[in-house]
Amino acid sequence: MKSKLEALFDDKNFSVGVKDCETGVMINEHQDLVTYMFLFYQDSVEVFLSVFDEDVPYGRDILAKGAADTLDDAVALALDKLE
Repeated sequence: MKSKLEALFDDKNFSVGVKDCETGVMINEHQDLVTYMFLFYQDSVEVFLSVFDEDVPYGRDILAKGAADTLDDAVALALDKLE
């Protein structure tokens, strides 16, 4: 089963025009493993935060996106949506 984040890569228009990208994992305050992806464009940043766990009942697949002029603002928007 693909996560919502993985499914984005099937879209031909996803990440068109990206100048740089950063990916990784972190643990949030709820002890969830969160995959993150930062996409840097010429004048903006998109942040994707994904919590995916197919081992819990009914699975769990949460994708939060934030887009702004700065990385800090985009991260803040995505974190608000993730909560």
